[in-house]
Amino acid sequence: IALAPDGTVALIDLAATPVQILDPAGKFLRGFGKRDIGVENFTMAAGLAFDELGFLYVVDLLRHDVKVFDREGRFMSLFGGWSSPETAGRGPGELLYPADIAISPQGRIYVAERFGQRVQIFDRLPAEPATGPGGSRR
Repeated sequence: IALAPDGTVALIDLAATPVQILDPAGKFLRGFGKRDIGVENFTMAAGLAFDELGFLYVVDLLRHDVKVFDREGRFMSLFGGWSSPETAGRGPGELLYPADIAISPQGRIYVAERFGQRVQIFDRLPAEPATGPGGSRR
């Protein structure tokens, strides 16, 4: 569960629509994502966090990445993943079963890995209208 700066609540639902958005009173506003192929979808959403601009970052445990969505649930970008079978998610900036995420008020993104046994820190890139926010490897 995550709380946006405007009081909006996001939660992960493993049985229905993967990401659900509620208003501050708990009323359902929208849901998005499917358990399907496509970069905007999920295999297993595991953690989420809003940044101070209202972008929602969702960790996908089994796809080894973090997806970024705007306030309306539109896919903006992703980071993490594996570069090659040789690194198997252990290289800098790659993710190995990421399980949770936190974002500081300064925009630093902390991603905890379940099996990588590390926390990686990413610097958020400035938001760009065409591509949205991303992360740079650190």
